[in-house]
Amino acid sequence: PATVGGKPALDGNAADKLAGRASRSTPTRSSLARHLSPDRRGRGKAADVTMDILLGSSRLKALRNWRQLTQAELAAAIDVSQGFLSDLESNRRKPSAQTSAMLAKALDVPGEWIEF
Repeated sequence: PATVGGKPALDGNAADKLAGRASRSTPTRSSLARHLSPDRRGRGKAADVTMDILLGSSRLKALRNWRQLTQAELAAAIDVSQGFLSDLESNRRKPSAQTSAMLAKALDVPGEWIEF
């Protein structure tokens, strides 16, 4: 660790806090996600979906994150490729009615929540 005058040096954020200034870093999606805790069923809180959408995620991605699933896990559950699911989440492709129904079932949400 760096030292100043024989004492440990403070990093930029620690120095800012001591000086009463706001941290130089801005919150990121990953830093916010670390502070959101799952409920007792092992699923994220419903407010997490809203936060994810406000931070720029598609509704499908927000719902997948809420259910704490990876793209690979959800893709396997509905028998599509991870790449196809990625395309759906980024709105590069649209699902068929059957795929939408399978997504709703796998995510345990009403079908109208999976709208494209």
